[in-house]
Amino acid sequence: MMDCDWMSEELVPTMLFTQYLSQCEGKMTNSVPLLAALVLSFLLGPLWRGIRGDGLAYGANIYVRSERRTITLSLYRCAQPVEAYERTKKIVNDVVNNGKVVESEFEAAKRSLICELMEREETVSGAGKLSIIGQLRGTPSDYRKQLCQRIWNASADDMIRLGGPRVANLFEAGFICKYARAIAVHPSKIAEIKSAFTNIEEAPVSSLNFNPPL
Repeated sequence: MMDCDWMSEELVPTMLFTQYLSQCEGKMTNSVPLLAALVLSFLLGPLWRGIRGDGLAYGANIYVRSERRTITLSLYRCAQPVEAYERTKKIVNDVVNNGKVVESEFEAAKRSLICELMEREETVSGAGKLSIIGQLRGTPSDYRKQLCQRIWNASADDMIRLGGPRVANLFEAGFICKYARAIAVHPSKIAEIKSAFTNIEEAPVSSLNFNPPL
């Protein structure tokens, strides 16, 4: 769980830090201006280089869901799941503890994050949904404009100071009660996973099926 909401000072630095870590190849979009912006801001983040680049997993992402007040780490198609997790932990902690930020990657993270936010309202229906959601949340009518401005004006120091510790908490044993961990692996990897994560409970996929009452 994350201790900040839509209007919190810490939200933008946390979003920006996860974007800085996870940025990778720009995804395709129907909007030519947005596609151009994504291409211009294309850079590979630390997770992409350290995890995908070394063949530990096909993808590694950390992202914020402000409406759920959560920060999520996703490692998928892992050839070496334990090593991928430990490498991710090291990458995050190294950036937080050293405070070293590559300026070009930081600026690219700003641009790609703003592009992603704007892409959600590139259609009338998308903008309408966001307007309704804003009313329910009680946020200002120009909230997304304010959010983009805050992202643009954010500093690397703010990103590390305010966003870094919140993301690093994903790996802190003392915060185990504040997050959930789920791992889906081939049966041949179960012993390895249980050895690395000693408190994890094993459950077959069949037991997770929902059986509605008759």
